[in-house]
Parts: sequence; C-alpha cells; structure tokens
Amino acid sequence: IEQVPGLTVDEGQGSLLGRWQASRLQWQGYGINLDLQQPLLDWSPSCLFEKRLCVDTLHAQSMDLETAPSSNGTEPASGFALPVVDIPLALEISDVRIGAFTVNGSLVWDRFELDAGGSGASWQLERVHYQLADYAVTARGRVETRGDCPVDLEAIATLPPPRGDQWEIEVNLAGSIEDLRLEGRSR
Repeated sequence: IEQVPGLTVDEGQGSLLGRWQASRLQWQGYGINLDLQQPLLDWSPSCLFEKRLCVDTLHAQSMDLETAPSSNGTEPASGFALPVVDIPLALEISDVRIGAFTVNGSLVWDRFELDAGGSGASWQLERVHYQLADYAVTARGRVETRGDCPVDLEAIATLPPPRGDQWEIEVNLAGSIEDLRLEGRSR
C-alpha cells in the first residue's frame, strides 16, 4: 500500500487481502485531498472467484474531502440526468459505518450507515441510515440504476418538530424517478 502515489498511512496493520485498519489514511492527487480517520476494511477476496465483491466491514471515524476549484469556469447547469450504474460483479455490502463527512469544509453528514447487496443495476437496500444534526432518515427497499430508475423504498425521517419533542414521517416511495408515487404519514 505504501507504493500508491500520494497515499500516506499512519499505523496501518493487517492485510489488504482480508482485514486492514489504520489510525489515519490520506491521499492526495488530481486536485483531491482525502483524509480518513480510523479506517477499517474487512472483505472476503474468495468471493471474487464467484464474481462477487463481499465487503464485510467498512468503517471510518471521519472523512474529509477537499477538492481544488474547477478551472472550467462557472457555466450554468443545463439539466440533470442520472447515470446508469451497471456493475459486472454482484455486491454484498455489510456493516458500512462512516462518521462525520465533510466536503470542502461543509458537513455532508454526521453519520452514514449501509447494509446492501445487488448485481448489475438492481440493488436491495437492507438498511440505509443518514444523519445530519437533528435530521435522520432510515430507508430500506429496492432500487434500479438504469432506465427510469424504478424504486420501491420505505423510509422513516425524524425531523426537528415544529412543536413538541419529536416529529417522525413514514414514507413509501414507489415507481420511477420520473413518475414517483409517495404515500406517507406524519406523527
């Protein structure tokens, strides 16, 4: 791992062919600075023989990303299209736990958690959790990352209440991104 250009690892231990951890990992290159505190990766390389990528554990206490300003100028955005994500391996992702994540000094989340799997462009989300300050969303369901991106998700959002102690919203999202049906309730 020491031979990767721009990569610095503090107190790295273990094997990249199984369980590996460090107190800090930094990478600099292509106008990007990435700093991970307490990274931990545990994966099963033998899954590759079955055309699967099995990530058993992926943790980081915090993640900071700094990007260099774009030299392209500031052209106005001209529409938005979702990318097609079609991976040639099946993925089994368990126990992803990432602490505070910042991009260019702006906090994106306090905590992100993921347990999911899938292959090609079909994904089963067992549990996705996002938290930023008093806002939290936990979801599960199915997502397709091709065509009109059909989804079938159940989500629970916890928000700061307009009054009282807690405000929770339960939502079911179904359909495609272009024709999304939303059913929910608030309490």
